[in-house]
Amino acid sequence: MDWRTLRLFPKQSVRDALTLINATGEQFALVTDSEDKLIGVVTDGNIRRGLLTDASLESCVRDVMNPTPRHVNIATSAVQALRMMEEASLSHLPVLDEAGTVHHVWSIKRLQSVSPLPNNVVLMAGGLGSRLGELTQNCPKPMLHIGGKPILEIVLKNFINVGFRHFFLAVNYLADIIIEYFGDGTHFGCHIQYLKEPKRMGTAGALSLLPPQTLPLLVANADILTHLNMRCLLHEHLAHNSPATMVVRKHSVQMAYGVVESDTQGNLTGIKEKPNINVHISTGIYALSPAALPLIPPKTFFDMPDLFQKLLETGQRPRIMETNEYWLDIGRLPDYERAQNEFLQL
Repeated sequence: MDWRTLRLFPKQSVRDALTLINATGEQFALVTDSEDKLIGVVTDGNIRRGLLTDASLESCVRDVMNPTPRHVNIATSAVQALRMMEEASLSHLPVLDEAGTVHHVWSIKRLQSVSPLPNNVVLMAGGLGSRLGELTQNCPKPMLHIGGKPILEIVLKNFINVGFRHFFLAVNYLADIIIEYFGDGTHFGCHIQYLKEPKRMGTAGALSLLPPQTLPLLVANADILTHLNMRCLLHEHLAHNSPATMVVRKHSVQMAYGVVESDTQGNLTGIKEKPNINVHISTGIYALSPAALPLIPPKTFFDMPDLFQKLLETGQRPRIMETNEYWLDIGRLPDYERAQNEFLQL
């Protein structure tokens, strides 16, 4: 929804506010100036309280609005916004840019919705899983069980539970085991098609096998366990009209040595003994707009970082979305053992 459909100006009447709120069904309106700067918000509750005191239907909306509403900046992700709204019992949360103008508005109703979505999801399930040794000699890694279910089924249901219904599974190693288990997806309440890699194609190469796409799609590795709300990722991607969005998380690495700092003349300016270095790491979860897909070469080994690098080289501006939700990449045997112990308990 365009936030301007929720907009009032401060000199409009309370009657205008009621008309707008009833017309949109949102029970909420923004009050801005002519330059889109946020002045306040008004809800049906604000109006009722105003009418019970000294306001009338012809009063200015400025007289009944909340002049200090909660709001966030554009760096706030949809996941963070949803958590804030749930904690503060907010139905809407305005998002402002650096100048204080309205960029968009998060709606808790839309972020929590589980209505079916038309967007496709691609799950990358073709890897060898060689670091797991004997466990994957006769079983593809996505089909290893956690809590009695294949990892891939847990991943799939994480998407289904928030409204995604259309999936492509990219398969290669022991593909028949995956195809036989999931079939066309009917048993899981979704529709599944397969991207059969003729050879290993990396973490993005299989996307060149997709039919033409008209809507943004989500892409995730099939060995990632997370509690991230994937619908929030899609909303975040759409809100910024980005060619691609990479989900990242903070990771701290302790250096094994003292780190020396110096200037260009060779003068020592500081030293830190085995400091922790904080970085962002990729989670293996992405949102891509259709315009990004032609950058993927056909029938070639191509990793997702290569795609983001190409976007940068062509002058486009991919984004990141930081998550603090539970996340585990099952790449090694200790990761698999950890998943058995903790994932279903969270």
